[in-house]
Amino acid sequence: MDKYVTQVKRHKHKNKYQYLITFTGDHGFEYEESVIVIKESDFNKFENEFTSLSGHGTLHKEELQRLENDRDKFKERAVKSEGRVKELEVELRGLRDRIKELETLEREDYKNKYEDLLERHLLRMDEKSETEENLSKAIGVLALQNTELTYYRTRPRTHSLLGYLPESIKELQGSHEVYEMGEDNDKNKEEEN
Repeated sequence: MDKYVTQVKRHKHKNKYQYLITFTGDHGFEYEESVIVIKESDFNKFENEFTSLSGHGTLHKEELQRLENDRDKFKERAVKSEGRVKELEVELRGLRDRIKELETLEREDYKNKYEDLLERHLLRMDEKSETEENLSKAIGVLALQNTELTYYRTRPRTHSLLGYLPESIKELQGSHEVYEMGEDNDKNKEEEN
């Protein structure tokens, strides 16, 4: 801001006073340029306030500079954090994919174990069924043999001397032979397998 100091002169013209401000030398004003004229005391007050405020402005400029520096540091950290977040997202995606792979492998393993156990169970059920069938036949044979044994213990002596067998014993001996033939067939089947 340019400042030009001059003095106000007063002239009496008729019954009135006229005040004259004269600019001499290098004042820096242009022809027909508007100027503002204020008292020197008011100007000094204004200048003191301006200087005081500009001092605050310097403080505010320093504060503004500090805040801008903090903002720049924050931006740098945000960019680094964003990069780290992206890295972590990629790592997380990889871990999720790995979990899915492991879950799939685990399901396949459970499925294979289940199928193996089911196959073993069915085999054991077949063996149990076959064993029960053989047990039933064996119980039948034992019952027949017990009946024969009872007959031989209690038969009259004449039957043994003459070689007589009652019809019921002949039938029992026939069914015993049928069982023995069936047992031979079962052994042949097992040998073929």
